[in-house]
Parts: sequence; structure tokens; C-alpha cells
Amino acid sequence: MPTDMSSIRFGPRMESRITGFAVEDLKWRAWGGLAADLWDVECMDGAQGDYLSPDPRLFVPLAIAGEGTFLLRDEHRQHRFGGRVGGVASYIPAGHATQGEARGRLRLRHLDLHMSEAGLVRRFGRALSRRQMEEPRLSLCDTRLAALTGLLADALDADEPCHDLYLDGLANALLAVLFDIRQEEERRRPALSRTQLRLALDHIDMHCLEPLRLADLARLVGVSETYFSHAFKAATGVPPHRFVMQQRVRKAQAMMQTSASSIGSIAAECGFSDQAHFNRVFRQVTGVTPALWKRENPVGK
Repeated sequence: MPTDMSSIRFGPRMESRITGFAVEDLKWRAWGGLAADLWDVECMDGAQGDYLSPDPRLFVPLAIAGEGTFLLRDEHRQHRFGGRVGGVASYIPAGHATQGEARGRLRLRHLDLHMSEAGLVRRFGRALSRRQMEEPRLSLCDTRLAALTGLLADALDADEPCHDLYLDGLANALLAVLFDIRQEEERRRPALSRTQLRLALDHIDMHCLEPLRLADLARLVGVSETYFSHAFKAATGVPPHRFVMQQRVRKAQAMMQTSASSIGSIAAECGFSDQAHFNRVFRQVTGVTPALWKRENPVGK
């Protein structure tokens, strides 16, 4: 049976290869399409890590003790975090590879905020900028981000767990700063109402493994096909067909972690025409092939 992603709690899906790091403490919380990790890590001199996730994330060094520095880089840029981290954070888009390296022996306390793209769309709709979601920013310096991530870290570190609504308030403010989400003015382009968007997203989530026609989605929310196509892209940043393919890949990932079925069988169950089609779409969404992803995420992991 296909796995219903609505029943799966969102969590970090990071692929990492690390040497020289020792975790001293980890506290985490998942809610509303977000997951936050608070790490205390001992880093040997020369410790290195390679990181890749199919979800966007925010990396926030909170404190660095010791004589060394921590370097975060990608293919084109890098940022060096020292003992006085000064509220600098790094935003890493979905499918964007990064590397970390300790220069000198140090203790690193940091916060990672992992984000579900579908969850972000549900929170902010068309106000969310696709361009900003896809742009790496390794040296973000904003006093508001520093204050909000500090409060989020304090909430994770508290002896008594705080309410999800408190975390949601912090997260909404943090994400609004991170993606520069402004109060919408008068709409000049076709737009779906919040109710229409939620109806369409819920329907796609439940039926994306089945043939989904643009006409059916447009009829569901009571607009024309042309209007729906433009309005859906304005709301989510991607056309309806691409969004459906992304959801199929998410469900396929869930099946690969809960089923021993072959990749070919999972591709067929998830509505792909053949395994080659599945491989191509999977790589476009996650940045890696299904076979590699399955090896790094075995059943029951």
C-alpha cells in the first residue's frame, strides 16, 4: 500500500559523512513541518563533514569555545565562524551540498532548523519567494535572526517542553525575516485564496500517486485551468505538475525507508511511467539518485 505522507512527522533527512566530531549532547523537536536540533559537539583539529539534504535548512553557530574556527563552504563560497560568532547564520537550500571543517580543536554549540518546503508553502503561500528559497546564503548577519534563534535554542534547552504554539510563533517570525516575507498589498496577479490553496494541496497530497489532471484540480477550487495554473505557481513557486512530482518523490522516499520493495516496484507504485523516469525526477528533486539515497537511508533507519 502507498504510504500517506500526511501521517509521517517531518524530520531531518540529512545525508552526512563526518570524521573527527563527537556529539556531547543533542536536543531536538519536530512540529508543523519543521524540525530543530540543538547540538553540542567536540571537534578535533581537522574534523570534516560533508552534508546534503533534500530539505532547506538554517545552520546557526551559537557558541565556539577554544582557539580554533569552524569553516562552512560550498562550491563557490565559504564563511569562517570564530569564537565571537556574532549572530551570523547560514541558509542552505534543498539539495545544496556543503562541507564543514574545524581549524583547531574546539567545542561547537549550534542550532539546525530543517524545513519542509510543503510546510513553508502552507505557512506563507504566494508571499514566499522561490528565488530566496533557492539562493544559498552562508554569511547571514541579522540581529533579529540572532535574537529569534537564541530564543528557539533556549526553548529546546529548557527542562520543561514548551507548547508548539510558542515554537510556531518564534518560527514564523524567524522565517519571515529569513525569506523577507512582507505584508501583501493588493494582488495584481491571479491568486488562490488560503482555503483554495489548502484544498488543492491536501488533494494533491492524498491523490498524487494517481493520475491528476489540471482540469480536476481547477474544478476542485472552482476556477478555470489557465487561472489555476498561474495562481498555483504564484502561490507555491512551481507549476502544478512539478509540485505533484515532488510529492511523489517524497512518498517514494517514505516507502524506501519502510518497505523492502525494489526501486522499480516503488517507482511503479508512485505513478512513474518507468524506472528511468523515476530516476530522472528523483535526482531533480533531491540531487541524488534513488539507489544512492536508499543506500544512505536503509529500511528501518
